[in-house]
Amino acid sequence: MNLAVVIGLASIFVPLAFVGWNMSVPRRTLKPWVERLVTGSSVALAFLSLAEGAPLSLGMSGLLVSSALFALTFLSRLPQQRPAVAVGDAAPDFALYDSECFARRLSDYAGDWVILKFYRGYWCPYCVRELHEWEAKLDELAARRVRVVAISPDRVHEIARVPAQDRSQNDAAGRSGEPGDSAI
Repeated sequence: MNLAVVIGLASIFVPLAFVGWNMSVPRRTLKPWVERLVTGSSVALAFLSLAEGAPLSLGMSGLLVSSALFALTFLSRLPQQRPAVAVGDAAPDFALYDSECFARRLSDYAGDWVILKFYRGYWCPYCVRELHEWEAKLDELAARRVRVVAISPDRVHEIARVPAQDRSQNDAAGRSGEPGDSAI
């Protein structure tokens, strides 16, 4: 295998490895400047592989992959800020409405351990199945003073249409706002 092919392969696999690293929820996530440095270097490697005579398909593949990942590092639009809550800190209080338009606050569960389960919505069969799995553990968790609060972007009227037997016994929560606009 000649050097141009190795460089071309590196221009594909190096940025993919860094994406995989960040997606695996590591203890130490990469800083944005490191991601940009790595993916930008991979773009340069792709050009170098083409200049060194790598097969056109390999060089162009490397160029496309590394360029796309390089562009994505600028498009996240995530603000550069510190997390509002650090591990070990108390979570900030918030209020959401349940399926009967009753406002529930996180502080209502003071003194208990709380698992906040965020899910996509009742339209997601995988999420509903996982909620049922949590429901099967509720008695065991309650014995340990652990509450499960499931939060989704569903609106109250959307959750109210779900048959009661299909709803989890977990406290199900939707987006915060006016009564009728969210559900717990």
